[in-house]
Amino acid sequence: LDSALIFYGRALFFGTADQQLKNRIKRIERVLAEQKESKERPMADIDAQKILIDSYLEQADSFIKKNYYVPALELVTLVQRLDNANKISFALEKRIQSERENDIKKYIQAAIAAEQKFDYAAALDSYYKVLELDPFNKLAMDYRKNLFKQLSLTKKIRLGISSYQRENKSRARQFFEDVLVLEPDNEVAIDYLERIGKPKSITKTQSKSITKTGPATLETLQADQKIWPLYLEGLKLMRDKKYQEAIKVWEKVLKAYPNSPNTINNINQARLRLKAEQKN
Repeated sequence: LDSALIFYGRALFFGTADQQLKNRIKRIERVLAEQKESKERPMADIDAQKILIDSYLEQADSFIKKNYYVPALELVTLVQRLDNANKISFALEKRIQSERENDIKKYIQAAIAAEQKFDYAAALDSYYKVLELDPFNKLAMDYRKNLFKQLSLTKKIRLGISSYQRENKSRARQFFEDVLVLEPDNEVAIDYLERIGKPKSITKTQSKSITKTGPATLETLQADQKIWPLYLEGLKLMRDKKYQEAIKVWEKVLKAYPNSPNTINNINQARLRLKAEQKN
């Protein structure tokens, strides 16, 4: 095409070109421009993908350090879908599995030891911690269920009150909700659940204060029990290649925390993936 363009250009220079030849020159120029764009586009896509992967790996590493293994694994899975030969992601996956298994073993051993000492509150607390790391851990579910069955209703309520007094309201909520499964009209459990109320979220005033002081970190989002589940939901949607849905969810996060760099980056990358998908 380059040679043809030169030949036709010479003909045009010497005044021997007709309208048909001029049209051919325009078509060749258009094709060459498209070829150039198509060659540049993959490089842009590669750069965008590298930024996305680096961002996900950084977030995953941050989650692992705080024992947030579930969202860390979601991010690692996303990286592997983008680049199935990414060695860092597979190393992180092994690290997640290893550290999570070690923590689970540690909590189960602590639960059994506490149960042997008749410290049922500590035992149940350890089982709950296992289920936070692995929601479908059958061993923890069975042990917790059997232990809870052995306790009198009064003891179960006392455990809930004890957790409430220790300011562990999320754990207290779990105890009282378990009580209501056995006795739906239990007034004490209902009363304490009303005191505990809904899971707290950071107020608009606090959110504005955070915005003024600087970027909202992952720790800031994690502390907001209303926003954090949305952030994680976005990661799952992104993993499942539901880019438009992920964007909508993350935009809710961004509404509460306009200065969240991770959320902004996630939205930008989701838009790039969506655009690339639409082109194909």
